Amino acid sequence: MAAVEARVNGAVAKMSVIPPSPGVVATTMALYPVKSLPPFDEMVLGAVLFRAQELFNNGERVLYFCNANIRDFGPTSGNALGAADAACGLQYLSDFKVP
Repeated sequence: MAAVEARVNGAVAKMSVIPPSPGVVATTMALYPVKSLPPFDEMVLGAVLFRAQELFNNGERVLYFCNANIRDFGPTSGNALGAADAACGLQYLSDFKVP
């Protein structure tokens, strides 16, 4: 149990909060001009894409978004997520197996 707690604490130490800034809101609204997901899900995607773009602009080239909810978060031909992910170098993973 202590090993699991140490791994969780290690992962949490590397996390950062992405506040709902004007840039995050603008990214969200550009991606979802017509409401299609629950508002929290839309804001999560907007925040992830906004932060990924910041990191990409600063030279990061290995960026992943891991989420098992493929239905809402996975890029498909029916949504703009694939192009949005590609624009900022973000790779979507439907599991947490980061290469």
